[in-house]
Amino acid sequence: MCFVQIILKIIWVSTVNPGRGDQLELSYQLNTVKPHDVIVYPNPLNAALYDNITFTNLKSSWTINILNEYGQLVRSLKSQPLLNRVAWDIRNQRGNKVAPGIYLYQIKAESTQYIGKLAIVR
Repeated sequence: MCFVQIILKIIWVSTVNPGRGDQLELSYQLNTVKPHDVIVYPNPLNAALYDNITFTNLKSSWTINILNEYGQLVRSLKSQPLLNRVAWDIRNQRGNKVAPGIYLYQIKAESTQYIGKLAIVR
């Protein structure tokens, strides 16, 4: 998990001591999620036991592309607003179940992308 710390400085002129500026420093940590923070489970997926793979810890504007070993698009998934996860039913764009093997998932965020691996076994 990545944390960003924001520091806000407020400077005002003191009425008690004219000419002296008093300072107040506030600190706030903002929790930001990066594409490499996404959790994929179960991985590997045993297709005899489970029928989908879940991607969690997503932002609503992210896209997940599932690619085969040749880099060809198998399925594209879009994270839903207000949800931080999306499930892939291990089917391609035509609705057919994919074959067992190693697949890549590409997470496209605002200005970055992340590529990871997942496996399907039977």
